[in-house]
Amino acid sequence: MQKFDFKPLILKILYSFAGAIVCLQVIHMDRAVSFCFYATFYLTLIFWITCALQRMERLEFWMLAGILIAFVSVLINAALSSSVITMQYLKKLLSFFSTILFFSAAYKSVPNASVRRWIYGILDLVSAYLIVAYFYQGQRAYLFHGVVSNYLTFGFTNPNLTGLFLAGMIMLEMNRLPALTRSWQRIPAWAEVCFLLFFLWKTKARNALLSVILYLVVFFVLSLRKADQLRLGKTFSKIAAVWPLLFAGAYILFLQLPGVISLFSFLESAGKDLTSRMEIWLRALRLWLSSPIFGAYAQASGGLGSSQFHNTHIDILVSYGPIVLCIVCFALYSLIYMSGKRQSRQQFLFTIGFTCEIILGVGEAAIFSGGLGVYLYAGTFLLLRNLCQPEAGMEAAP
Repeated sequence: MQKFDFKPLILKILYSFAGAIVCLQVIHMDRAVSFCFYATFYLTLIFWITCALQRMERLEFWMLAGILIAFVSVLINAALSSSVITMQYLKKLLSFFSTILFFSAAYKSVPNASVRRWIYGILDLVSAYLIVAYFYQGQRAYLFHGVVSNYLTFGFTNPNLTGLFLAGMIMLEMNRLPALTRSWQRIPAWAEVCFLLFFLWKTKARNALLSVILYLVVFFVLSLRKADQLRLGKTFSKIAAVWPLLFAGAYILFLQLPGVISLFSFLESAGKDLTSRMEIWLRALRLWLSSPIFGAYAQASGGLGSSQFHNTHIDILVSYGPIVLCIVCFALYSLIYMSGKRQSRQQFLFTIGFTCEIILGVGEAAIFSGGLGVYLYAGTFLLLRNLCQPEAGMEAAP
C-alpha cells in the first residue's frame, strides 16, 4: 500500500497563508496577519520534520547547529540582561529558525506539478489583489507611519519590506514566462509583471530595484543565447553569500571619504538619507562589540527582541554572534553553488532569483528577522528549482 505524501498538502496550506498575509496586510487586518504569521512557523516546522524523516543531508546538520547556537545565545543574552523570555521576545528568533528550516527543506524537496500550479495560482491572486487595491485605495496605499508619503507601502511597515515581496513575485513570474506558449497565457502574465514592476518602482526601494534589474539582465541575456547547462562559479557564490556584509563595510568606508555625501546627494529622498543606513549599522556594530561572542539580542531591543538592523548579515551578527553568521554564510554559499552541479537554463534562473533575494539583504533584514513570511517567497526559488531535475540533493558545496 502506497504511503500518502503529506508534503504537497502542507506546502499548499503554507503558501495559502503566505498569500493571505500580503492581502490582509494591505487592508490593515493586523490580528489576522499575526495569526497567519504564527501559523507559518508551525507549518514550516511540520514541513521540515516531514522532509527530515525521509532523509537528512550534511548541510542540514550545520544549519541545525546554527539554530542551536542561536537559541543558546539568546537564552544567555536574556540571563545577562535580566530580560523576560516571552513569545514576543522569541518572535524574531522563531523567524530565523523558520527561514533556516524552510530553506533546508525546500532545497531537497521535489514538489509535484500541482504544488507549482498552486504556488503560481497564489501569486496570481495576490498580484490581482494588489492591482485592485492600488486603484481602490488611492493615497491609503502610500501610508508610511500613518502619513501619506511618496512611497508605495500597501499597508506594510515600510516600503523596503513591500519591495522585498514585490521583487520576489516579479522574479518568480518572469521565470515561468518562457514556459507559456499560448498568447492567452503570455499576455496576462506580462501584464501582471508590468504592474508589479510599476509598483516596485513606486516603492522607491533601491535595493529591490537593483536586484530585479540584475535578474532581468541575466534573464534577457540567457534568452538571446542557447545554453543548456549553466553554473555559478565558486568565487561568485562565495561573494554572493557574504555580499550584504561586504557591501555594508564598503559603504561605511566610502561615505567616510571627503565630499562623497554631497557628490551623491541627488540619490537622497525624504526619509532615505545616504547616511541613515550607515548610522544604523555603526550602532549595530557597537552593540555587537559589547557582546562579541553571544551577540546582543536583548540589548539591541531593550529586552523586547524586536530589533532589525536593515542588513541580514549585520542583523544575524548582532543578534546571535559570529559563529551563527559564519554557519549562515556557509549555508548560503552551498545553496547558491548547488554543490557544483550544472543546471538547465530554468534551474539557473531560479538560482539567480534566490541569489538576488540574498543580495537584497544589503538593505533589509526581513528575510531572516521576521518579515511577515517573506522567507517563503525567497525559498520558493529553491523549491521550484527541483521540478526541473529528477532528484534533489543538498550536500554541502566543496
